Order: sequence, then structure tokens, then C-alpha cells
Amino acid sequence: MSSSSIKEIAGVITKKSLSAHQIASYLVQQRRTRDLAAIMREVARIRSEQGVVEAEAISAQPLSSGAEQAITKLLLNMHKGAKKVILNTTENPEVTGGIKIISDGLELDNSVHGRLNRLRQLTPERK
Repeated sequence: MSSSSIKEIAGVITKKSLSAHQIASYLVQQRRTRDLAAIMREVARIRSEQGVVEAEAISAQPLSSGAEQAITKLLLNMHKGAKKVILNTTENPEVTGGIKIISDGLELDNSVHGRLNRLRQLTPERK
């Protein structure tokens, strides 16, 4: 399949509903990592047309099923025409508390670190 076009590879990825991690593994196996950016743009375009939104939720601790459902509902409401959410979860102890959600270039940072940074931006500097 190494001679397959970017659109064909994107079509395979989309039909199989692969996650970002599975896509990366697939591209390494097919020796197509140099085409990663173009393939991912095509996958995103196809998924968008199908009403699929992919997001990453980063938290210090594993998310409960209730939290995952709430995030999915939030993303469905945020993305007009969305019918399905593919939620990839990542645990990162540096998040400290709260959660960070990244989806289609949008970042919702509700972590303690993110809140402190926003507070610093609002506070005037002392001389």
C-alpha cells in the first residue's frame, strides 16, 4: 500500500475509525510518516464532513466515565453538526488538577496551572 495516495490512506483511516495513536502506528508500518501532516489534514476534512470530532483530554488522574460523558456532550455542543466524538485521554501529573481539552485547534485549559496563568495575566505587575 506504499504507493497509495494520501486520499486513499485517509479513507482507510477514516473507515476504520482509528484513533490518533492508531493512525501514527499505521503510518509507521506503511512507511508514510513523511506524509503525516497531509494525511491528517485529509482525515480531519473527511471526519468533519461526517460529523466526527476528535479531542484529547489531559488530566492528572484517570477520568471517570461521567467526566468523559460530560466532555463528549460539551464537545458535541461546541461543534455544530457534530454527531460523534472520539475522545483520547492522557494522564499527565504536571496538570496538577483539573483538565485540559484540545480539539481542532481549540484548547480549553481548566487545569490549576492554566487558571493561575490566566490570573497572572489579569493582575497588574508591581514595581
